[in-house]
Amino acid sequence: MIICNVEYLQIVILFFMIKINKICIIISFVCIGCLQMGAKEYEHTVQGYVVDNMTGIGMDSTHVTLMKSDSTVIASSMTIPKIDDQLVGMYRFQIQKVGKYIIKAERKGYDDGYMDFELRSNRETFISVKTIRMTRVSLLPPAIVKATKVKMVMNGDTIVYNADAFNLAEGSMLDALVSRLPGAQLTKNGEIFVNSKKIESLLINGRDFFSGNPKVALQNLPAYTVSKIKVYDEAGVASRIMQRDMGDKRYVMDVNLKKEYSNTYIGNAEAGGGTDERYLARAFGMKMSDNEWVMGSGSINNLNDNQKIGYDYGNNGFGWTPQETIDGRMINREAVFSYTRFFDRQNKLGGDITLNHTNGNNESRMNTQTYLPESDSFLKQHSHSTPKSTLLKSYLYHNFEKDRAFNQSDFSLQYIRNNNFSHSEQTTSDSISVLNEMLTRGSYENQRIVANGSISGGTKIIVDMLRWDLSANYNRYSIDQFLLSDIQYTNGQTPCDFRNTYLDNSHQQWNIKASTKYDIYWPGWIIAPEYEYNYRYNKSSNMLYRLEKLAGRDSTIWDILPSTREALVDVLDCQNSYDFHEYQNHHRFSVRVMSEPQMANRNYRGIFQRWSLLLPLRIAHNNIFYNRLGRHDVRRNAVFFEPNVYATGFFSGLKWTLEGRMWSDIPDMTMLISYRDDTNPLNIRFGNPDLRNQHNYSTSLYLSRSLSSYQQSYWLRFDYNQQDNAVAYANEFDKNTGTNTIRPISVNGNWNSSASLGYSRALDKATKFTIDNQLRYKYYHSIDMASVSGMASTMRSIVNNHLLSENLKLNFRLNNNYEFTLHGGGTYYLVVSHRKGFESINACDYQVGFNTTLKLPANFQFTSNLTMHARRGYQQSEMNTTDWVLNAQLTCSFLKGKLLAKLRGYDILQQLSNTHYVMNAQGRTESWHNGIPRYMMLSLSWRFNVTKKQK
Repeated sequence: MIICNVEYLQIVILFFMIKINKICIIISFVCIGCLQMGAKEYEHTVQGYVVDNMTGIGMDSTHVTLMKSDSTVIASSMTIPKIDDQLVGMYRFQIQKVGKYIIKAERKGYDDGYMDFELRSNRETFISVKTIRMTRVSLLPPAIVKATKVKMVMNGDTIVYNADAFNLAEGSMLDALVSRLPGAQLTKNGEIFVNSKKIESLLINGRDFFSGNPKVALQNLPAYTVSKIKVYDEAGVASRIMQRDMGDKRYVMDVNLKKEYSNTYIGNAEAGGGTDERYLARAFGMKMSDNEWVMGSGSINNLNDNQKIGYDYGNNGFGWTPQETIDGRMINREAVFSYTRFFDRQNKLGGDITLNHTNGNNESRMNTQTYLPESDSFLKQHSHSTPKSTLLKSYLYHNFEKDRAFNQSDFSLQYIRNNNFSHSEQTTSDSISVLNEMLTRGSYENQRIVANGSISGGTKIIVDMLRWDLSANYNRYSIDQFLLSDIQYTNGQTPCDFRNTYLDNSHQQWNIKASTKYDIYWPGWIIAPEYEYNYRYNKSSNMLYRLEKLAGRDSTIWDILPSTREALVDVLDCQNSYDFHEYQNHHRFSVRVMSEPQMANRNYRGIFQRWSLLLPLRIAHNNIFYNRLGRHDVRRNAVFFEPNVYATGFFSGLKWTLEGRMWSDIPDMTMLISYRDDTNPLNIRFGNPDLRNQHNYSTSLYLSRSLSSYQQSYWLRFDYNQQDNAVAYANEFDKNTGTNTIRPISVNGNWNSSASLGYSRALDKATKFTIDNQLRYKYYHSIDMASVSGMASTMRSIVNNHLLSENLKLNFRLNNNYEFTLHGGGTYYLVVSHRKGFESINACDYQVGFNTTLKLPANFQFTSNLTMHARRGYQQSEMNTTDWVLNAQLTCSFLKGKLLAKLRGYDILQQLSNTHYVMNAQGRTESWHNGIPRYMMLSLSWRFNVTKKQK
């Protein structure tokens, strides 16, 4: 036996020696090839741009010289003239040898410009030189030119908006200006979209403002300070260091301030009061210089930060519909402070702190119809709550960037506290009669601490780059909830269910992620192997106590705990109490293959400009140790292949982008536990150990074209999303008691697709008339499971939801004093299903409106918007409504515009409705919420600007 083992060992050793020799031979050939490549001279393309330092626009016909490091002239050329808007100001040279070089730019009336660069390896076939910014030294006498202000121009792939070409209500902030930009959409949450693409960061003069949080700048920066707004793809830090596209671009909106506001102290304040006890007070101040920014703001109001006069807010970009207004009545108090120190354009250190407190008073009524076989169920609910919320958030960051390395680090800490008192009443019924009635009263307190930290960096190694990233997240929260509920069943057989419960919930979560990536550059290619490790830990305790079972105590005392811990333990609801520990370990191995971008070339007509393919393999290990009426341990391991493909290029003058990705998930581990939970006796929930892993597929195609003539911009977008093994909640409805039994199951067949088209352009050469249009179609194929007690099996519910929306805006700007906008649009809903008893929905919401901005004598200005919102085709007659919403504002300025008086009216006709509608595969819901009533308000605002004296 020993002899056999020795012989086997010898064979294994010999096998590995042969393999090692083969590997050594392959490595030798690779090394020889690299040496030969290093010895051979190749053509290397050098490319860059020359721009005006003040305007940032490319300079055509500028003389450019290529020199060695000792100033020996190698070649000279001229930048591309204005015959090509995309490439104006660009130059290109060819070099052969590794070494250091100098680019010199010369033009009459400008100081000479210089830029150094270095070719470090023959593998570097393309070098992008940093932009040369030339400063004008001789100015021609100013010429008086009277011309129409152009709202939008194209400079290459950059959209440039002229802020002075928009007539805004006096005292408007940046959000009013952004909402009026052609092709732009501003949601009530502060998200910005331009030509359907989301803005990832808002910049001020090319620099991140307040940690990239756009709402602070949108709501506080005065619109009158803005000169231009640029929208473009900004190169990331890796691209800047490597001087080539590393795939880290972000879509940004860069707000350029007027020169007199770029190195100054600016501020504004406003206070006002109105009918129905409405009020507001706010103040904002900011110091801006080349070396530091200091900003502070504070505000208090009970206006819900709602619609503002003359703004084109909304997800559709044409104004909020009544369904998009903020629910309830809210008092908001906020204070913000931010400081940033700039060491140069890319190196900075800063931080900010935010304190926010809100008080709410919310009332709602909700009618829900749940689709079921044979007959549907109906739920009516009326509730009232008084929530309170406090947020304290701090954020610190440091960015370091040099020619060959970068490091970025940040840390944030949040404390959140929420309180709420509520009471509600609801009834459940079928199509014939009421099945149950429930009354509830409760109090809720939640405290949360969230800490986030990350550090990332990279270093350039000849023509390659090594990058790494480390991040950690800690989240801890606790919930204390008292709930008193009384359920009365109307069948005369089921006894009433009275409960007085106390919930003690605590949760802790750690999420640690580390990754490293090496970008290998080979002529025409970038190959980037990467490894990522992700560790997650969840710990949760959910203890439910039945206080009505306390001996010798009034069962209706609902918000006071017993004096001893032992008495509380005696009434623990074991079936609905649990705790668990969850561990997740994920390893991700990936390789990204990315083509080198085709050089910007007037003669390049290829369809593909660049493409990339990501091939990741993720190994997931999830474990949960769960206690509920005994120990339940679940382990699930999986290997996921999650490829991602990206390609972009040009076709017949259109820029196109194609993306596709696939990703997978293990279901929430707590759903894989076999349990029964009747914390809410009307909604009994079960777990399901048989849930399958989910797989998601997503593809999108985006086409766009922009032309400076007539300020034209067109875009077209297609999207498709599919989910396999989606988690659906099978609902079994008891027609005797009105109780729902809910169990998660895995279903296939859920998918959706959409197509959208948008364009904006001027209709005349003077650009007085402009049109902005957006057309969208969405289709949802939704699958759910439903049944009625007594049925042999659960029925598959398939609902097809079609949405067609159109929004059109026609703007006429006569001059700086008068502007009018006519807008209209709507959404058509078609919801159909072959399920027995399903009644198709064929309805539409539409609106037509007219906005005006008029400058009147004696420094007065009048602004108004009148919109009709209508709903038609709904089965319930009360849903078919017509609402006329009129908002108006009259202003008068004093002291050369520094003092402004405003008289504003909100919902003057008192017809604004806060009714919401939701339809999906499970059913449809109509809900009403209280909101801000009609009011008139008079306010005074003051602004100042102090320009620093030049030393």
